[in-house]
Amino acid sequence: MEHLGGSIKAANKLSTKIGNLIAEFRATRLQRLNNTDIRRLWATVKPSLGKSRKLFSLCEMYGDVFADLDHINQHFARIPTDLNYDPEEITRMKSTISDITPHPGDIMCEYEVYKILSTLKKTSPGIDGVPYWVYKNCAIEMAPILTHLINKVVNNGTPPSTWLKALVTPVPKKTTPIDFSDLRPISVTPIMCRVTERLIVSKYLLPALPPDQVLDQFAYKPTGSTTAALIAITHHISRLLESSSYVLQSLRYY
Repeated sequence: MEHLGGSIKAANKLSTKIGNLIAEFRATRLQRLNNTDIRRLWATVKPSLGKSRKLFSLCEMYGDVFADLDHINQHFARIPTDLNYDPEEITRMKSTISDITPHPGDIMCEYEVYKILSTLKKTSPGIDGVPYWVYKNCAIEMAPILTHLINKVVNNGTPPSTWLKALVTPVPKKTTPIDFSDLRPISVTPIMCRVTERLIVSKYLLPALPPDQVLDQFAYKPTGSTTAALIAITHHISRLLESSSYVLQSLRYY
């Protein structure tokens, strides 16, 4: 476990360094351009404008299909909805847990909540409209209150109703969407909902997973990304090609 922790720390350090270099390059890219060279200036600016202009033209071109926002909302609402969900069954389950642990106590401590609040990165607020910088800049003052709230939510097993709602931005998955299924929903829940999820995952779910079963897991883990997955599979294929002409059977592992 110590070796795994060291690898994660080294990967996080390298990821942060790469991110800083990318941010520095983007920040100084336009500064190096000469405003007299209009052609080069627009060649640099247009890629960042092209996506938004394409989305706008799609809305104009397919307005008849996507004009009804209520239908889009209903389509995305059906996706995460469990038709067999039974609130009474959940209530009975909570009662059973309460009988086993009549005094669950505080699940999270103030320092854990303060630490995650003080390190919040710029992110979009949810339906409550509370921006990230409020939590970040007032982490010390808000940590005791939010810790109490989070512990109440976890102990009761019932989140606030606003935590169950998300702001959904439909983004086309292909150039010419013709149906709701061609849209990818970018869902943004309230920041406190996301903070609570991160605390529960990092404190309870990840430690419960056997390390040997998550070595090849690239999603929902520190330093995990599609880039890491591509590097791993490329390395795996290259290594197997040294001793075999076929690697199809081995690829099923991924």
